Amino acid sequence: MKPLELTMQAFGPFASVQTVDFTALGERALFLIHGATGAGKTTLLDALCFALYGDTSGGERDARAMRSDHAPADLPTAVTLEFALGTERFKVVREPAQRRPKQRGSGEREVPATAQLDRWDGAAWKSLATQPGKVTAAVVDLLGFDSEQFRQVVVLPQGRFRDLLTARSDAREAILQTLFRTERYREIGEALKREARDVEAAARDLRVRRDTLLQQADAADEAQLQARRSDSAGELEHALAAEQVARQSDAAARAELAAGRDAVARLDELEQAQRAVTALEARLPETALLRGERDAARRAAAVEVAARAAELAQREHAQAGEAAANANKAHLVADEARRNATALLQTEQAQEPVRQQLAREVERLGELVKRCARLRTERDKLADLHKRRDAAAVAIEASATRHAELERQLSEIRAACEALKADAARGELLAMQLKEAEQALARLEQHAQALQTLSRAEADSAQAARALAQADASLGAARNALAERELALRLSHAAALAAHLHQGEPCPVCGATEHPSPANAAERGGETDVTAEPDAERKVLAAAERQRDEAFTAHATRSARAAELRERVEASAKSIGDLDPGALVARRAELTQSLADSKAAATALQARQAALGALEGDLANARKTQERARHDRDALEREIAAVDATVQTLGETVPEPMPEPVALEAERDAVSSRLASLVSALEKAQRAERDAVAAAERAEASRDAALERLARAESALASAAEEFQACLTEQAFAGEAAFREARRPPGRVAALERDLAAFDEALAAARDRFARACTQAEGKLRPDIEALEQAAAERGRQLEAALSATQALGSRIARLDEVLAALAKLASDGAEIEKQYAVLGRLAEVAGGNNPLRMTFQRFVLATLLDEVLETASHRLSHMSRNRFELRRVRGVTDQRSAGGLELEVFDQYTGTTRPANTLSGGEGFLAALSLALGLADVVQSRAGGVQIETLFIDEGFGTLDPESLDLALRTLIDLQQSGRTVGVISHVAELRERIDVRIEVSGGNRGSQLRLVR
Repeated sequence: MKPLELTMQAFGPFASVQTVDFTALGERALFLIHGATGAGKTTLLDALCFALYGDTSGGERDARAMRSDHAPADLPTAVTLEFALGTERFKVVREPAQRRPKQRGSGEREVPATAQLDRWDGAAWKSLATQPGKVTAAVVDLLGFDSEQFRQVVVLPQGRFRDLLTARSDAREAILQTLFRTERYREIGEALKREARDVEAAARDLRVRRDTLLQQADAADEAQLQARRSDSAGELEHALAAEQVARQSDAAARAELAAGRDAVARLDELEQAQRAVTALEARLPETALLRGERDAARRAAAVEVAARAAELAQREHAQAGEAAANANKAHLVADEARRNATALLQTEQAQEPVRQQLAREVERLGELVKRCARLRTERDKLADLHKRRDAAAVAIEASATRHAELERQLSEIRAACEALKADAARGELLAMQLKEAEQALARLEQHAQALQTLSRAEADSAQAARALAQADASLGAARNALAERELALRLSHAAALAAHLHQGEPCPVCGATEHPSPANAAERGGETDVTAEPDAERKVLAAAERQRDEAFTAHATRSARAAELRERVEASAKSIGDLDPGALVARRAELTQSLADSKAAATALQARQAALGALEGDLANARKTQERARHDRDALEREIAAVDATVQTLGETVPEPMPEPVALEAERDAVSSRLASLVSALEKAQRAERDAVAAAERAEASRDAALERLARAESALASAAEEFQACLTEQAFAGEAAFREARRPPGRVAALERDLAAFDEALAAARDRFARACTQAEGKLRPDIEALEQAAAERGRQLEAALSATQALGSRIARLDEVLAALAKLASDGAEIEKQYAVLGRLAEVAGGNNPLRMTFQRFVLATLLDEVLETASHRLSHMSRNRFELRRVRGVTDQRSAGGLELEVFDQYTGTTRPANTLSGGEGFLAALSLALGLADVVQSRAGGVQIETLFIDEGFGTLDPESLDLALRTLIDLQQSGRTVGVISHVAELRERIDVRIEVSGGNRGSQLRLVR
């Protein structure tokens, strides 16, 4: 990740919009962020971290608290960061949750946090995420690490630069895993563990299934099951033999029972057949009578057609005679009605003159009704117009009065508005003066709090100084003790060597043959054991050195803190000058009241101005109303003249006095009713005359047709009677009475036919059945069926018992065979699973950390990568520490209870010993942390697929270095420019300002801080 442009708005000490264009640095990738204490140097890193992750560089300040107190209320707090990741460009914009002025009315409203992440596609910004949580997740996905890891790898915050160096092994593992993307090695270990767990579960499942099978079979092992199987097979052979004997006995009993039942059935059939023949032969006389009835009905059916024809001819002759008589009567009646209708029509036609006179009278009266109605309407309209004209005159007078009243009110409100404008105009000036007074009071309160904080910091610094002096004394005592112990050890070694020297023999140390003054053991002063190594003294010295380094670091930190607070107090003292708190409080109260009065005046002015606008509108409406009233009055005058002329004209055509409308209309209705009655009578007589003529003609035609029909019916009747008598003679009927007695309905004849046929068929079948039954029952005797059934049932029960025994034994053998086969299959599968687990189980244990090194597979890979990082970091650390320190990875297992492999230690070339990295002093620790961060960035960048670390920010830490170490550290950072990496240093050390020519100057002030790029 490489920043391109950072824009801050109302953020921290920056009240306005401030922009840092990192691209303006050009090829000079090492730059200094410099400024006075409290000006806002660290705020640049806070803004960088806030834009990416929504929190600050130290992870300790809330984003809501980063709003600038100097910023105007209408300027929102926001940070925009544009950065590059490889060849791609991204832009992230964040606003924290903050309180903003309400859009309507007074007061403030809570605005939630917002965030936006975009990618540049070559032509425009394309949105990737829009919510704070989603934007943070997208940034973590893009950069490869979260905010905590970002602060340990890319940003080394003030006071926390040693975090990566002294982090716990598991925390360092998380960082390295993220940077080197080694999740696949962890996944491999987990996959091996899952496979081993699955194999183990499969083996456990096989054992449970085997135990379940044996438990269900109620057996201890397979051998017991095999013995049961052999015993059951022997029992099955005996059961099969018994079953065969039972089958034969059952078959013989069933055969005897079947033969007995057949004999009984044949004898029963003979008896039933005989009874059936006897019953049918008893019905023969009855069937003879039915046969005679059927034959007579057949002969009557042959005469039926002629009889029906004669009956039809007789009915037709009677109907034709009746129709002829009726038609003759109807003809006489119709002729009389025709003569009467003609006489009535002649009478109505004679009334034609009367009808014409009545029509003329109706027309005259209708015209008079219309003229009277119109005259009456015009007179009513004229009266209404006069009323409307009078009302218009009254409205003109009222609108004139309203117009004058509105003119008066408008003049009064305009005068009141002019008086309120002066008081309302002072509001903005008063608000500004009140804000300045409140800011001055806030500075006084902050100055008082700063004095209290400075007092506590100076006390802490003095206490740290005393602790440092005590640690120096303890360190000196430990060094003296170790020196005395080492001197005693050397003297004891010399005495031991001198004890074996002899005159003339060479000394094993210097080679001299003379020994004028050999060491004497008595010179040790009676010490007890001086030959042992001074390990205890060295441990005391190491502990004293650690305590001294910690005391030195604490003293330096607290002294720097006190100096920073002292500068802030001095700056705040200059800013407040000689302000009087009492006067400021009184001034604030006075301005508050004046501002309230001004706001009240502004509110009243706004109300008056609104009323003024309403009155001006009312005045315009009043003018329009007056003009409309005058226009309406003139139009009514013109309409009155026209209507009056019409009334005069109509009055000349209507008699005086003008008839009443009701009487006039009643007279017209009476004449119209009489006329309508005469017209209706004429029309009715005409219709009656036409209808009577037509009816007479139709009656005459009907009479002639009826006479002709009667003649035809007489001829047909004579012919049908002759044919009927011939048929009776042919079928041997004595007369018509005999014929009618023999007649039967067709259904009855059919029923007789069916009944007789069925009887004949049943009688033949019964006689045939009886003959067959006699043949089949010949020689048969009735057996004892009950005894035969009992014998067959007993043989059946014996067979069922034998079958149950053989089936039970067969099922038992089949179940035993299934269990034995399943146990054999489980034994085969278990052997294969044991082979798999022997390999997978051990691999999973080794990959999971169950090995002499207590390292997982992923941690082993990370340890290899960490060795490469430490090799690169140690090269720089050795250079910056003047060939003293090297960073190494602890090889052994330090704690059997936890995984190892990623702990760090420092090798000291001066003492030839190693010690934990957290024992380094403040300056040494800073150099080691810087070397580790640079080495980590180098190795990550060199590996394909690693996270891109193109930028490093260092916040303070250089103040703990001596001039030579500072020079070596700067040379190391300057060398980084050749690799294209951007390094930003935040420091107030004056020497850095002289050595780094590209700087971002941060300057503070009463109205907020400002940024300036110096090249």
